[in-house]
Amino acid sequence: MSTINTLSTYDAVMAMQTLRYEMDIAEDYAWSWHCNIAMLLIDEGVGWLQANERAASFMQTAFDVDTLTRVRRTYAEMQALTKKSDSEHKARILEL
Repeated sequence: MSTINTLSTYDAVMAMQTLRYEMDIAEDYAWSWHCNIAMLLIDEGVGWLQANERAASFMQTAFDVDTLTRVRRTYAEMQALTKKSDSEHKARILEL
């Protein structure tokens, strides 16, 4: 029985090492995991930014991968688009 448990533990360790390696060399692979985790939280009613911060924390803890930098960049881009959209909307209203 201990042989089966040892093999299972070994397999789990190897699987985690493989995932860490793949996420380290493929930023988009890590990002896809991050996004799926964040979406689960959003589906449960957590706000976008907080869900992404929590997903980034998990990715850092579980896989030693930094996805928080990308979250911050994405958030800044979203804010810039919102401001641009708001100013364009106000300009259109003034034209009327």
